[in-house]
Amino acid sequence: MNDPTSARNKADFGVIDPAAESAVDTSAAEIPSLQDELESLDGQSIQRQLATIQRLYRRSLSIVDSSIPSLIHTSAKPLPSTPPLQLLLKSPLTGSFLRLFSDSLSGNDNAAEGREGILYGALDTTAQRILIGLLTSHRVDKGLWRQFHQIFQLARANHSAQTNSDRSDRTFRDVYFGTVLLGCTQPACASTAEVAFLNTYFRRHAGAIEVHYRAPETITDDFWIPPQSDVPALSCSRKRPPPDTAVLCFSSSGLSRLIRSHLVQLDSGTPPSELQLADFAATPTGESALRHVAEFLDNPRTRRFPRRRQNYRGEMCFGIEHVFQVRSEPTRRTPSSYWMIINESPDGYAAMHISGKAIPSSAGDIAALRTENSDNWQLCLIRWMHSANPEHHELGLQIIATRFIPAKVTATPAPGLSLLQQSALYFPPTPPVHGHEALLLPAEARQSANNALILIIEQGNVSVREIRLGPLEERTPRIDIFRIAPA
Repeated sequence: MNDPTSARNKADFGVIDPAAESAVDTSAAEIPSLQDELESLDGQSIQRQLATIQRLYRRSLSIVDSSIPSLIHTSAKPLPSTPPLQLLLKSPLTGSFLRLFSDSLSGNDNAAEGREGILYGALDTTAQRILIGLLTSHRVDKGLWRQFHQIFQLARANHSAQTNSDRSDRTFRDVYFGTVLLGCTQPACASTAEVAFLNTYFRRHAGAIEVHYRAPETITDDFWIPPQSDVPALSCSRKRPPPDTAVLCFSSSGLSRLIRSHLVQLDSGTPPSELQLADFAATPTGESALRHVAEFLDNPRTRRFPRRRQNYRGEMCFGIEHVFQVRSEPTRRTPSSYWMIINESPDGYAAMHISGKAIPSSAGDIAALRTENSDNWQLCLIRWMHSANPEHHELGLQIIATRFIPAKVTATPAPGLSLLQQSALYFPPTPPVHGHEALLLPAEARQSANNALILIIEQGNVSVREIRLGPLEERTPRIDIFRIAPA
């Protein structure tokens, strides 16, 4: 039986074993010449074309792997403007794999036995293009999700026809459902580091979901995949499948249980390596990303309120220091930018950048928004970011406070130690947004924040009181929001 996950097929048909490719040059210099060579080989034997495709595939994987660390350590989600990533987004590699697969069906070439490996290359290169888009806040190219679904359908059909081994099905399944999970769990709400971490996590644990092919009236699963649509997957609670077509669907409850089990073990001090997780999983941001995914899979979000199209301007500043400044020193010039509110609902906005250099660094940061219709600042959480080019930015904003007061916090002092104050934002009870007191702290305060804090508020008179932190209401890579109560 032909096993596309075997070492021979990985070597012969472009399914690269990362351990065997540690010495691969990550330079992009060879890509244009390889693409030109590939185009010149049209009509040549499958073996000649496959040799060039294999080299281009190896180089593409190595470029993506080497680019991820640099993307993670930048302060913002950059556009894929670097030449290597731009080349990969425009690469004809997927089409070349599919053309080879079509040629192999003619039976005129002995590459027919490598069809699974060729299809794996097509599926994986498409997944890499999707990952580049999600890592960089670039919108996934039009038609790419539809192509991804169609390649997997080809892989399923070819697997059932060519082999009884289920190892290839697991390989295709890991790539396919790992990428689908990444696409449908709100990646625009995540930082680059979170997206990279979740991509690895989903590929490794995609086997925890239960996949079915069912008629719509029998579907009890969480998500379904519309094969002819250009989306990753749809929540059954948000939209039901059409009544006349059987669809691929999956239940995510097993994956959610696995994530929660990992969180419990991480909280108890189990090293990530013992769980076969990256060290990032043990960081507050990594745990927050896993918790967000588990909550989303258990209860996929639906819109609470209808949205209304709008067309008015607003001014925004970003980050806790600038938001703190705009409230504590209103006469001082704070770096800001101007945005067009393109739709709104009672709990948030979508906005498009108009002018000004102040741009948020990533989803999960905070923004103070003042519209042209009001002098009041609203505090918002940036839920998602999109950017189709360096001059075009769109944000999704959730209102988290209509009243917020700049404050300073410090840990309860120990004898002989000086106090280190940290900027914070205090939310007085403001129903219905906040029916209780809350405190927003920057992520940098996580290590020093404990249950007992001194809260200092200057508004006319100086208010100093001791508080304790209650339940965590929100955590992003940038901020934490806690309920508070008197100590």
